Amino acid sequence: MRLAILSDLHLENHKILGGPMVAGVNRRARHIGDAFAAAIAIATKHGCDHMVITGDIFDCAKPDPEIIGLFAEVASTADPLIHTIPGNHDRSSDQPRHHALTALCNSTNVIVYNGPASLVFDGVSLELFPFTTNLREVVEQRLTEALDDPSYVFLHAGIVGPDTPPFLRDGKNVLQLEDVVAWGTLGVRGVVAGD
Repeated sequence: MRLAILSDLHLENHKILGGPMVAGVNRRARHIGDAFAAAIAIATKHGCDHMVITGDIFDCAKPDPEIIGLFAEVASTADPLIHTIPGNHDRSSDQPRHHALTALCNSTNVIVYNGPASLVFDGVSLELFPFTTNLREVVEQRLTEALDDPSYVFLHAGIVGPDTPPFLRDGKNVLQLEDVVAWGTLGVRGVVAGD
């Protein structure tokens, strides 16, 4: 089994270097869509069965319908099944389904996880955690439950350590490196994080 990992598309009609608007989508957003399509093509070329997007598909909690449509259009061409979790930019609140990805919940090849979820591929467990303001507590509670070997954790948060610049350490969406390393005692072999 091969897995492609992607994060932080921040798909939006950004004003800076946005370019002309065509059918509700500016040039910069189209370029982001093209980059997403290229990532799908690379994943397909390498035989990936699944793609995990670790949040921030969109740059805001209420993207324009045309922006959602652009993502859905590109995602519909994906050969690998896309698994995604909401990131901090996608969310309106910590309530389930209160995020921009809700519009994608009925897509045929995109699975949106509104809360912690376990995926098992070839005996390898992947634990997915959408962004929430109490992410560390949510992860640690789930990892201490009776999970079958939580091999890898996928989440949306910055991981900061002693060498992280001060302006990055104080975000509300950060986890401390020492906490993440300690998850190894709970069976975690690796952590994949987007922010």
